[in-house]
Amino acid sequence: MPSSTVENGYYYFVHDAEVWDAKKCEKAAKHTAKDGYGTKYPFEGFIGGCERYGQRRYNGGCIRNDEHYDGEILPLPIVADGFQIIHQSTWGYRIVKGYQARAAREAQETNYGDKVYWDHLEKSARELQAFFLSKGNTVKAAEMLTRSLADALRGNEGT
Repeated sequence: MPSSTVENGYYYFVHDAEVWDAKKCEKAAKHTAKDGYGTKYPFEGFIGGCERYGQRRYNGGCIRNDEHYDGEILPLPIVADGFQIIHQSTWGYRIVKGYQARAAREAQETNYGDKVYWDHLEKSARELQAFFLSKGNTVKAAEMLTRSLADALRGNEGT
């Protein structure tokens, strides 16, 4: 149910966040948007920018549910497990399949590298996890999915 909030002395109408199921998330993550001339965006999963999500204030305000507000807040959707919304600098927001390896997630969230590199980090972490499991070292195997991007960039330190 929509609510309202006061920020910096302004009265905002807060919309309910959409809840996306896995099917909708998968479809959005695979979609490549196009601009007005039909040129494809350089990445998949674009779901919108400040025109669709965020906080906006209007000159003269707006009327929602027969009440006057200075503006409105449109929250990002709540996505299914295994997906996440990341900010694409200068573009807006995009939905992507989440990674289990911490290093891959950190690289994706900070836009370090690209999808090919993030996939490589994820695959590498899983291969190292499988290697250590085959050797019976469950502690080291668990570390492979939880080590930071900085640790992953330092290498495997001779292991």
